[in-house]
Formats: sequence, structure tokens, C-alpha cells
Amino acid sequence: WLGLYKIIPFDLLSAYALLALFYMLLIIAFGGQLIRSHRIDLQVIYGTLCLYLIIGLFWGALYSLLYEVSPGSFSGELLKMPQGSLLTTFNYFSMVTLTTLGYGDITPQNHAAAALCQIEAITGQFYIAVVVAWLVGNFIADRRNHPQK
Repeated sequence: WLGLYKIIPFDLLSAYALLALFYMLLIIAFGGQLIRSHRIDLQVIYGTLCLYLIIGLFWGALYSLLYEVSPGSFSGELLKMPQGSLLTTFNYFSMVTLTTLGYGDITPQNHAAAALCQIEAITGQFYIAVVVAWLVGNFIADRRNHPQK
């Protein structure tokens, strides 16, 4: 649906900024729902997985925005593909960074890009550590409060 920017008189910069804002609103909505959940069930598990993926998409939109503002901020063979695949390329890079996998096929080339990558990698690690601890803690507490018959 990002193709709407061709209909509406927005440039790519505006489209990436709106997309990042949209993902940020989704992160806030999903995060609020998860925090308010009292029981750990399958929907909560799915919600935490969706939130993790949306966080990755948010960072992909931010990287696309930064690359649009400063085209030399990243380098790599994947960035030489047609312009329409830029968001897809940065979504891939974001997931690789969020999981701290780090293939090295795309690399930050300035301080702003490096800082964003560091923040995303730390976010990914803290998300896994905190969310898994929260899920396990609530699951154990729920088992203690509602023992199986």
C-alpha cells in the first residue's frame, strides 16, 4: 500500500516518515495491549511475536528515511537494486540488525546510521530478554494462582 505515494502528492521522504509514524503507533497500541493482559495465552504469545516484527518494520522505515535524506549513509550490493525495492532491502537489514545476526552485506557509513543500528540491536536484545522474562514470570504466577485440576 506504500504505492499510494504516487497518487497522493508526497515524495518518498514523506512516505517513509508516515510509514515510520504508522509503525510507531502500532508499537504503542500492541505494547499497551500486552501490558494490560492478565493471562498468558496464545493470543498474548502471538501479540509479542507481532510486536517484535512490527519493531523491525519500524526500523526498516527509519533506515529508508535516513537513506532518502542521506544516500551515502549505508553501503552494500543490495542497495544497488531498483529503487522500488529500497524499503524491502531495509526491512531485511532491519531484521538482521534486530536479531543481531549481522551478515555484513549492508553496512552503516556515517555516525547517524551507526547510531540507529546500535539502538536497534540493543532494542532487539532487550526485547527478547525482557519479554521472555515477563512471559515466563506471568505464566508461572498464573500457574500458582490457578493450579490445574
